[in-house]
Amino acid sequence: MGRSFELCEHEESNDAHISAQNNAQPSALYAEDGAGAERIITLACDINELSIATAMTHLMLFAQQSSALPVHMIVNTYGGSTDEMFALYDMMKLVKCPIYTVGLGKIMSAGVLLLSAGEKGHRRIGSNARVMMHPISSLTRGTVFNHDNELTEMKRIQKQMEACLTKETSLSKKQIKKLMAKNSDTYITANEAIEYGIVDSLI
Repeated sequence: MGRSFELCEHEESNDAHISAQNNAQPSALYAEDGAGAERIITLACDINELSIATAMTHLMLFAQQSSALPVHMIVNTYGGSTDEMFALYDMMKLVKCPIYTVGLGKIMSAGVLLLSAGEKGHRRIGSNARVMMHPISSLTRGTVFNHDNELTEMKRIQKQMEACLTKETSLSKKQIKKLMAKNSDTYITANEAIEYGIVDSLI
C-alpha cells in the first residue's frame, strides 16, 4: 500500500488545541450559497482525505451552479498530507469559476500552496497571520530497500511542490530550494508573503 507523505510537523504540533484541529471532522468546513449569500469554503482543519473530499465537493457544486461567480476560500491550517494538498490544488485548477483565497491565523505547510493557488490579484492575507514553509517528511519503516524507494519518491514530490510554488508565487526555484534547504520551519510574516508573491495584498 502506498504511503501518503506529509509536510514536516512543526514544534507546536503537540499542543492540545492542534491535536483537536487535526481530529476535526468535515464540520470544520463551511459553505454557503443562495440569494445574497457568498460562496465560501473555510479550510480550518487538518488537510486530510476527509476534509479535502468535503472541500472538493463544495467546490464542484459551486462551479456547476455558476462558473462566473467567485468562490471565496479561507485557509487557516497547520497543514497535512501532500497527496490531499495536490488533490485540492488540481481541483482548483480544474474548475472554471475564479477562486479568491484568504489566509487567516496560520497558513502553514500544505496550506501555503493552496493559499497561493487562488486567482491572481485576489489572494489576501490577514495582517496578523503567519505563514510557515518547510520540506516534506515521511515516517518510513521496513528494509533499507523500502527507505531507498521512499526517498526517491520523497525527492520527486518535493520537486513537484517546488515547481508548483514557483508557478504560483514570485519566488524562483533557487529561492524556494534555499528556504526548504534549511530543513526546518521557515516562518514568514504577512508582508513577506506579499513580497514573495504568495498573496497579493493585506485584508
